Amino acid sequence: MKRTTSLLILIIASIGVLSCNYESAEPEIHLIPEGYMGPVLIIFDDSNADFLPYEGDARVYKIPEDGVLRTKSSQNEGTVAAEKIQFFYLSDDNSRIKLKKAFFVNMPLVGVQYIYKQQIGVAYSDIDRSERPYKTYIISTPEMIEIVHKELTELKQTVLFE
Repeated sequence: MKRTTSLLILIIASIGVLSCNYESAEPEIHLIPEGYMGPVLIIFDDSNADFLPYEGDARVYKIPEDGVLRTKSSQNEGTVAAEKIQFFYLSDDNSRIKLKKAFFVNMPLVGVQYIYKQQIGVAYSDIDRSERPYKTYIISTPEMIEIVHKELTELKQTVLFE
């Protein structure tokens, strides 16, 4: 009896600790101009920008033609199921075409555009000691991925502390 009670207390305590440390991020919808191929850079906590809109409980990231979105919203921290982060091409008539995410475990089709290399980070300025949280990803075909990745690196270096 004592052993069963101790085990039950341990299980309940473990569940409590795990649930306290678990932070759920909000679902995301990324709307990208139809046909866009290249790097995407989202800069958070920009006091000169607007807060992100929502569709239901999902943050909506409407990416501009140049691939750089600035928002007053903070970074979406925590964990969220992969299927709750969606990427769409947005046509002129506001219809959406779903984009696929590429993982290195699957073999992407040549000529098909995918979402690659989703990353979040914080850039630090040596000049004013400020922090700039950001999120990046790439929209590319498999054969163009290295070229677009280089464009992303250059974009981050020039845009993060404009």
